[in-house]
Amino acid sequence: MSGTRDENVFMAQLAQEAERWDDMAHYMKGVAVMGSELTDAERNMLHVAVKNSASFRRQARRQILGCEMQLPQDAAAIAKYRKKVDAELQSICKDILALLDSHLIGSASSVEAKVFYIKMKGDYCRYGSEFAEAGERASFVAQGSSAYTDAWQEVQALNPADSLRLGVALNFAVFRNEVLGDAVAAVSLAQATIQEAKASLDGLGPQQQDDAMQILVLLQDNLKLWSAGGVAGQEIDGTEVEDF
Repeated sequence: MSGTRDENVFMAQLAQEAERWDDMAHYMKGVAVMGSELTDAERNMLHVAVKNSASFRRQARRQILGCEMQLPQDAAAIAKYRKKVDAELQSICKDILALLDSHLIGSASSVEAKVFYIKMKGDYCRYGSEFAEAGERASFVAQGSSAYTDAWQEVQALNPADSLRLGVALNFAVFRNEVLGDAVAAVSLAQATIQEAKASLDGLGPQQQDDAMQILVLLQDNLKLWSAGGVAGQEIDGTEVEDF
């Protein structure tokens, strides 16, 4: 990729202003392979770019699946279109997973950065499992389970109300419920996390408490749904907490 680090970051910022997420991801991936560890700001820019690039396709896929069920007479044509979106999602997930494994996780020099990237790996394995065929899905599930488990182990030394720890717990619980189909494990993790975090909030500053409370609300919303036998929807599926 051409251009200096600063030039690529500038172009990524410009793409962000224009909400051209694929372009933003393109420039930030270029920064990620330049050899130096990403700064906190660059790391967040990469996350925002890839997340938004994937999110609107995930939402499109949900809508297409709805049409597929509502219009059985046109199911073949709709399924063909869905596969086009699936291919785009597959490319996004595989590209970021390869980047995480080849450049980002190994170069992380802090616990925060390492956990951020390992959790991100779990998230994109989770997204990949939504559309993959049986054999490939099994690979996504195995890698995602391993990534979330590793991230969860890494954050045990943090305050139970730390937003990074809460974000890992939330997305790991979502993975257990939606991908593994293990609502009991999801509920158990969510309940323990909420209980421990509430008892530890006083040890945080005002902004940290605000961040923690936002994630706790998501955990509580999901917990109610899982306890009632439901599945988290787009609004509370855990994909927002990485922005904190």
